[in-house]
Amino acid sequence: YKGLSHAKRYPGSEVLFGKWNAISRIDILKGAGTRQLPGLSYEFSQPPPMQYGISVDAEALQPITLVEADNFSASQFMPEYIAFLLRPQSEVLVLEPAGGLGVLQALAGSADQLTAVIDNPLIVETVTKSAPEFDIYHNPNVDTVFDSPRVFVRNTPINFDIIFIPLTDNYKPITSGAYSLSETYNLTVEAFHDYLNRLSPGGLIVVTRWLQTPPSESLKLIATINQALQNYGLSNPGEAVIAFRGIQSITLLVNPGGWQEADLNLLREFLVSRKFDLVWAPDMERGEANQFNKLPEPVYNEYFSLLVKPDGLAGFISAYPYAVDPPTDNRPFFYHFFTWKQTPEVFASIG
Repeated sequence: YKGLSHAKRYPGSEVLFGKWNAISRIDILKGAGTRQLPGLSYEFSQPPPMQYGISVDAEALQPITLVEADNFSASQFMPEYIAFLLRPQSEVLVLEPAGGLGVLQALAGSADQLTAVIDNPLIVETVTKSAPEFDIYHNPNVDTVFDSPRVFVRNTPINFDIIFIPLTDNYKPITSGAYSLSETYNLTVEAFHDYLNRLSPGGLIVVTRWLQTPPSESLKLIATINQALQNYGLSNPGEAVIAFRGIQSITLLVNPGGWQEADLNLLREFLVSRKFDLVWAPDMERGEANQFNKLPEPVYNEYFSLLVKPDGLAGFISAYPYAVDPPTDNRPFFYHFFTWKQTPEVFASIG
């Protein structure tokens, strides 16, 4: 039932390469229908570039994009491109870019120098062997580092103009609750605090996640960033954050130094031209939300307006219809989880 098994059934799919190392199994597929440009604007009218698919531990495929950075026109219609417009010729750090799409985006965005941090060297080896002419990790402008992203960020003396956390996780519906306890250690409060410490003056963090119904990843992300900014010393974290969405993804930009009027004007020009919807900006007016990818109500703007406040999280949780009240005794939550028949009131609001 893994994604790799499904991809192998695609008509014309072919396994190009496969190998084990001590921590994973990597497989590369050609002709498996891989078409992944997360967040791509529907204003992009050209054919997508060809892609191989890379599977780690038989999970769903991530793309290896078979195009040179100078010819990657789709990058200008992906949501993270605005970061490279705001900070041209920048020093960029890309964390865990899997098959290299995030690295390709940064080079296409005219990054001056780029560091790609990836903790599994076998991923880079498989990219090199399966697509050597498009091996983004051995580009002369790319310094590829094999390390845990959080260890690297904590230890490096280098400051970066842009820290880019590309969307490499597959879409996960949350209706069943199957992924509610999944962890992403590169998106914790402590991780974002370390990222903030490694920004140059005026530097940006850019991160994209999936949208779900009801909202899940997007709310966890802004709540986490809010807390990290407060721990960093910002009394009003909403002044440092910009958020916008497309059809299936949401992108956040974080600038702890605050946003200049010129930056906000350029942002709005970009969003209108790509038909992305503004979710939050420090100077946002309510009428700016929900213009292109229309929802019955501008729920993301409403939720973010609460969550960017310094004390917004507690009030938001108390009013959120999908929140679960914590147990009132001192026993761990998992005690109640495994004894739910004896404590049904704890789970009454799960549904």
